[in-house]
Amino acid sequence: MIVLGFVALLKQKTYLDRKSGQTTIEVPLAGKMTTNFPALVFVFLGFVLAIYGGKKAPVTENPATWTLRGSFHAPSHTNFTWSAGILELVPTGTHVNMSTKGEFEMTAQVPAGKSIENVVKALAYTHELGGYQFDLQTEVHNYDERTNSLIQSLDRKTCTILFKPVNLQLVDE
Repeated sequence: MIVLGFVALLKQKTYLDRKSGQTTIEVPLAGKMTTNFPALVFVFLGFVLAIYGGKKAPVTENPATWTLRGSFHAPSHTNFTWSAGILELVPTGTHVNMSTKGEFEMTAQVPAGKSIENVVKALAYTHELGGYQFDLQTEVHNYDERTNSLIQSLDRKTCTILFKPVNLQLVDE
């Protein structure tokens, strides 16, 4: 529209009607127009459409990569090995192996504009001898409210969560 307006300003043939005081313009490929302010309308409409389109253009953001770190204390069981269990994020299914000392570090992709606690419902460690599950939404809420939380530190700018050490719960045999 902007370009058409400038072309119309340059290429127009203007005729003034003495009776009505209106201007008749002959624009190539568009025909004749009768108005008091001819080609400037095209320029104005072009700018309005360009600004409106620019504001409505979708902004694409990259997903955030969150890092979750923590550790479990091993139960006093002689045959306990961390690698026999599975640590995963629910429901994303992201899982990672535990270190031999019960420490973990895992990453999760969170879509732009969403918070981790709304995407990841839980962090769960399951083992044939026991397990533990963090309800991430509850833990983040408690951390934000400064109440009893298993989160030691949470940084939304660097997308990291550090959990306090947790005692693994054994299954009653």
